Amino acid sequence: MSTSTLPHSTLERIVRPHLKSLPSSEALHPETCLLRAGLDATSSVDLLVQLEEELGMRIPDSAIDSDSLATLNGLRRLLGRVEGAC
Repeated sequence: MSTSTLPHSTLERIVRPHLKSLPSSEALHPETCLLRAGLDATSSVDLLVQLEEELGMRIPDSAIDSDSLATLNGLRRLLGRVEGAC
């Protein structure tokens, strides 16, 4: 599946379990601050590993910038850069 066509619901399903501070009843918008929602250093690594496994891609450390794990939109841009580099 191309990351450009990755449904919001799929990305949310992957990301949400890593957000310790976001109540399950609260919507996860594309610009929700993932840090404020509970994404910490350990859960960031776990999230990246899960994304690699579920999407069948490798995310090199060099592709990750300060925006990459800030929001769902940041994650989507990261995935697009990685996909485009292949």
